[in-house]
Amino acid sequence: MNRTVMKKAALHERAPPNRLRELRKRRGLNPEELGALVKTSKTQITRLENRTRNFTVDMLLRICGVLKCTADEIIDLPVRGINKTECDPTLLDCAVGFLLEACETYKLKPESKQIAKWTTLIYNNAVDVGLNVMQTRALADTLVRASKGK
Repeated sequence: MNRTVMKKAALHERAPPNRLRELRKRRGLNPEELGALVKTSKTQITRLENRTRNFTVDMLLRICGVLKCTADEIIDLPVRGINKTECDPTLLDCAVGFLLEACETYKLKPESKQIAKWTTLIYNNAVDVGLNVMQTRALADTLVRASKGK
């Protein structure tokens, strides 16, 4: 197996399942149209849908804005313990995005349930303590780094 194929296979194992294609189609958009709305290429959208590219926080937030959904809906996380009708969707999206970035940084491959638990923990801490964006990112990083050591 050549390096490119091996690298793509490894990324596919790491990238969490997502519902981007389903949500995009539900909004009546093709990959090219969604790409234009979020200021990226059709190729990048297709790679995200096929899990050969991971979401960045920035891309996740832009897609959430266009598709009018939250990051946990795109990543298909079973988030519990957050009242979605009263939550701050941007903060929730950031929590998910920060966790995904930290998992990629530390090469951790948690299951969706674990990411969902961490998302709830980070979101609730950010709200209860009044964390700013950088503190929320640091909390996600610390949580993932600590679990890597176990």
